[in-house]
Amino acid sequence: MARLSYAATIRAREICRLSRQLLNLHQTAKLAFTVAPLWGVANLLHQISMIYMEHTLVCVVLSTTSFFTLLLSLFFVTPPTDRFTVTKLLTVLFSITGNVIITLPDSHFSFSEINVGFALSLCSAIFYALNIVTLRSWVDHEDKLDIILYFGLVGLFNVLMFWPLFIFLHYFELETFEWPNNQQAISLLINGVVKATLPEVIWLWGCLLTSSIIATMSIGLTIPMSLMLYGISSQNKSDYERFLLPSFYLGLVPTTFSYFCLIWLTYRFSYNQNEYNCLSRCQRKNLIRLRDSDAEQSESLIQIHETDKEV
Repeated sequence: MARLSYAATIRAREICRLSRQLLNLHQTAKLAFTVAPLWGVANLLHQISMIYMEHTLVCVVLSTTSFFTLLLSLFFVTPPTDRFTVTKLLTVLFSITGNVIITLPDSHFSFSEINVGFALSLCSAIFYALNIVTLRSWVDHEDKLDIILYFGLVGLFNVLMFWPLFIFLHYFELETFEWPNNQQAISLLINGVVKATLPEVIWLWGCLLTSSIIATMSIGLTIPMSLMLYGISSQNKSDYERFLLPSFYLGLVPTTFSYFCLIWLTYRFSYNQNEYNCLSRCQRKNLIRLRDSDAEQSESLIQIHETDKEV
């Protein structure tokens, strides 16, 4: 470090400090063991709920994860960017309202028919919120967690925890097990990596870089984006005209606006916090300098006792 420039030395010290904060294998395994059942139950309930409800309606209910995440932040020790404020609450409710408006033309259902699916989706959203809030209470910085190791341990613990359910379903012939052929095995491998693992890794990385509220609110953005992509790629004219309806844009505006508004609120808080810390450090340095100067001014250059002796 002696040959490095001042800026490089400061950066090297910061890297060393963050590396000391990185969770070791034992701590990561403890965190993964705590979060694994929440993550597994949330995914299981989400998949079962799609049997009873349409995919778009399930996504709307799942978008309430941001609401539950914000409420749970009142009971967990989370980073400052994840804490509850009334402005964030209004922003989250505004986003959920936009998602409901977008899916209104596709909502061909009666409330008596979706009780099971709605309850399962809502429970899935709550477990997702518990998952992310628990994680953020352990990890407050992106350099503190090895994401690949974390997801590997979460997958391992889910296999160890849920394998009795696999035997139960096969024994009672509720869902019999069959060995996949080569084509099915390749499809499962590609689906597991591209559709399941990679999006989760990117999503969690974004959550650690920003905040849990922003990450969970981004789930609601998948509704208008999926409708647009499905309408463009579909050969059915009605699917293409679906995202040309006024209700689509009436819901798209609050959903998009609330998302970027939440980003701005988080950025403003971080900026004000950094500015406050900078001012505090400057004031502390000035105070120390003033105290040193006061001590120098109060120090006597001629010792009184020596002067008396000379006299």
